[in-house]
Amino acid sequence: MKTLNLKYKNKSKLKEFLEKNNIKDNEKILLQIFTGICDRYYILRLLDEIKDFLPNINIIGTSTDGEINNSHISSYKTILSFSIFEETYIKTYSVEAKKSSFQTSKSLIRDIKNKEDAALAIVFIDGLHTNGEVFLKAFNKYCHELKIVGGLAADNAEFKQTYIFTQDGINEDGAVCAVLYNENLIVNTNYSFGWESIGREFKITKAVENRVYTIDGQTAVNLYGKYLGEKIKDKLPTTGIEFPLMVKRGDKKIARAVIGKENDGSLIFGGNLKTGDIVTFGYGNVEHIINDAHKLYDETNQFDVESIFVYSCMAWKRLLESKIKIELKPLSSIANVSGFFTYGEFLYISKDEKSQFGNETMSIVTISEKENSNKNRVSPEIHYKHQNFDTLESLTHLIKQTTQELNDINSNLEVKVSQKVKELKDKDKLLFQQSKMAVMGEMLGNIAHQWRQPLNTLSAINCNLKMKFKSGELDEKMVDRLTSKTTEVIIKMDQTIDDFRNFFQPDKKKIIFNIKNSINSIYKIAEYSLINNNIKFNTETTDENIDILGYKNELEQVFLVLINNSKDAIKENKIRDGVINVSINKLDKNIIITFEDNGGGIPYKIIDRVFEPYFTTKHQTLGTGIGLYMSKMIIEDSMNGSLKIENKGGGVVTTILLPVE
Repeated sequence: MKTLNLKYKNKSKLKEFLEKNNIKDNEKILLQIFTGICDRYYILRLLDEIKDFLPNINIIGTSTDGEINNSHISSYKTILSFSIFEETYIKTYSVEAKKSSFQTSKSLIRDIKNKEDAALAIVFIDGLHTNGEVFLKAFNKYCHELKIVGGLAADNAEFKQTYIFTQDGINEDGAVCAVLYNENLIVNTNYSFGWESIGREFKITKAVENRVYTIDGQTAVNLYGKYLGEKIKDKLPTTGIEFPLMVKRGDKKIARAVIGKENDGSLIFGGNLKTGDIVTFGYGNVEHIINDAHKLYDETNQFDVESIFVYSCMAWKRLLESKIKIELKPLSSIANVSGFFTYGEFLYISKDEKSQFGNETMSIVTISEKENSNKNRVSPEIHYKHQNFDTLESLTHLIKQTTQELNDINSNLEVKVSQKVKELKDKDKLLFQQSKMAVMGEMLGNIAHQWRQPLNTLSAINCNLKMKFKSGELDEKMVDRLTSKTTEVIIKMDQTIDDFRNFFQPDKKKIIFNIKNSINSIYKIAEYSLINNNIKFNTETTDENIDILGYKNELEQVFLVLINNSKDAIKENKIRDGVINVSINKLDKNIIITFEDNGGGIPYKIIDRVFEPYFTTKHQTLGTGIGLYMSKMIIEDSMNGSLKIENKGGGVVTTILLPVE
């Protein structure tokens, strides 16, 4: 057998290709069509043109988020992949969607003839309405020994309409399948998975199959907005592919990517998640992807291979862009490669294990009609390292390392909180611990904002590097300058983690510290969050050297609470030009610190209650009601000072008075 690919342009070029390669009308030809042109009439016209030349051909096709043609990828193009067999019989099937994805799959299984003689089933299902994980359950129950590959159709991340089809026509909802019958056909499957957890853990509090309503008590959409930013939230589901949720299933972690957003704030994922699942955000680990490229090549090179089909999650294309050939080029040195970028992939592990639904994976299948088809194969010299790839790899390593440090900090905090809770006998101390965790959530949000600008800078440097290289302007001096800038940005991101770690170091004893420096340190953490909400932050003092003896980290927690309260009020009341003014003064033996905003003030009927525990004016997903209570406790109990809040000039003025010891 052999497989030949054609990037389709028009009917005359198709005819020329068929004649040049001597492809005759034959029932033993399987044509896979991968098209990024998601137009029903275009697909119907294409099918008619092909059948004019090859009326008996077997066709299975899908719309895509990108097409794979050996080591080349494309978008909004059409790839025709002709697999010409000598001894393999092919049969295609198509079923409309039923009441459930399980019933759709069951209906397809009933249609498939002589399942016991089938060597492989290539299955494409619609990418928006059929639940891939539930679909596979029917195969695992009624036909678990049949090797299933393929995946969910895509539509260039528009999430509006996907198409699947055979030679007999188009199917918008449901499934299509091509079954290969040959008891001697050599089939091997493999996959690559390069995603890891990042950040804190969350608990899914309401989910039904692949629809997640709430996580940690807030809507799934709001969780994405809180931790990844409003821009990511607004662009869901498109951006959700690049930030999947990671969940543990058995001894493995799998990823679940967003493929739909509902008006009630719930999200539709490519596979199922359950109420009670503990999840984290995921990121593409470039180091693992590079290592898996070695592994995929080495393992595939051991098989008898005449053709390779790749069904890869769209996230790989969007993460690596043109550098996806790092994985594809080695494979294409073994045999012809064709495939597409999907909204989810089917993984056949082994006959002893159930087929799995593999969001965020690259699934490959190799086939051959002949044994010893690799006996004359020469292993090429393959270079996985690329100059332009170093920055992305370094950034990935930084994310992995800092995430591990954050997890270590969280683990230490959890242990300390657990030990403390056992010792606490009064309500005030317990509330203090709870409030630290609430502030930690705010901190993670601030870090997300803090990292966004340097990430954009790194992206711009990469683009600049590529442009200069193409134009021939790249010299050693420019490389040194761009490398220096990249190092500077990464150091700044690393400093953000240091600030975060230092912020949560427990205060074991009082130290002497500078008030203005502490406020500036907290401002650095909240800076990008304020900038994104168009809020100006001003600090003034009559004396730059106002120091105090006290608990530095606890006082900085108070400063962060006050800044976040002002930011939330300005944002909620839609103040266009928000302002937070901080003044630091020393009067006699007291230090006076004021925080003043123009956020609209606090209603007079509730202003006397703002220091009560669990009392909040915010929505329950945005506030815990213990921030100001904790702040007052720190100022009065730990620092022997006073804290008061009053309305003034269309905003709030908070005054902290601290005695100088």
